[in-house]
Amino acid sequence: MLSQKDFTHVEFDVINLLSHDNIGMHNYAVTFLNNALRCDGYVSGGFAALLARHVIGLGPCKGVSLLSDITLDNIKKSYIFSHIQLYLKTHIDDSHAIKNGKLNPLLRGGDIDIFFPKDKLHFAEQLDNLASAIAQYKGQTPAKFGNEYRIKGTNIQCITKINGEPHEVLSTFDIVNAQVYFDKTGFYVTKEWLDLEDNRTLGINLFDRPNIVWRVHKWRGKHEYKNMRKEDHEQYLESIYNLAGRITTKSDETINMDKLKRIIKQSFISLDTTSNLLLKASMLLDSYDQMHILKDRLKNND
Repeated sequence: MLSQKDFTHVEFDVINLLSHDNIGMHNYAVTFLNNALRCDGYVSGGFAALLARHVIGLGPCKGVSLLSDITLDNIKKSYIFSHIQLYLKTHIDDSHAIKNGKLNPLLRGGDIDIFFPKDKLHFAEQLDNLASAIAQYKGQTPAKFGNEYRIKGTNIQCITKINGEPHEVLSTFDIVNAQVYFDKTGFYVTKEWLDLEDNRTLGINLFDRPNIVWRVHKWRGKHEYKNMRKEDHEQYLESIYNLAGRITTKSDETINMDKLKRIIKQSFISLDTTSNLLLKASMLLDSYDQMHILKDRLKNND
């Protein structure tokens, strides 16, 4: 369980950055986000991780920090514009992203997830009224955790069913790399998050989620993490076998073993470790007991 003391505050004007002409977000989307932050909302998850990584200068962005100077030259050097555009898919016209009154799952892009403390939830209703005037699409989030809006090329979700202080909400996240957030004053990061991001390494917080395979596959693919934290490798494999028969896709459909094997093979194709060999070889096994036998043999050969 995280505590607020685990976070270091990095002062930064996020709205000023997103308002920059070369970032590519429409003024309507930036205005909506600014109103949410002024209502004590905070943004966490994939978009917060992407922004923090570029602003602080971690991993492939190392050496180019936007903390001291938001200049066009620094923006270009950090590649933040292209990464935001790729993540949000702001370059895709709304008429293509919205089909038959729904967001096209292939063209919808990533989301900006806004959370609220329990005593600030009433602001979500005010934001919904604002969205009614400026959004091209309005509906429930896929997981029915709140409302989502398509505002001039940007998908924004106001999460209301998961609420509380940031450290409480982020403690429920299955992926450690998502445990970062920003509010109207700047970013909040942990040492664990900084270490993982600087090495482009994926960390898992909760292994018992039925959709953990899909989540890891998504983060390794969409967010381009090159490796997984060493201590998480074997525990991840253990969780796969423990969840056998209960593993689900994004749409909560139970997936069969053949599909599961394909996902894991794709997810770990770039890893070059003993755990990678174990994961690949496990796809040929039929039982949990056989997996343990293979694990012991690999350890003996280290």
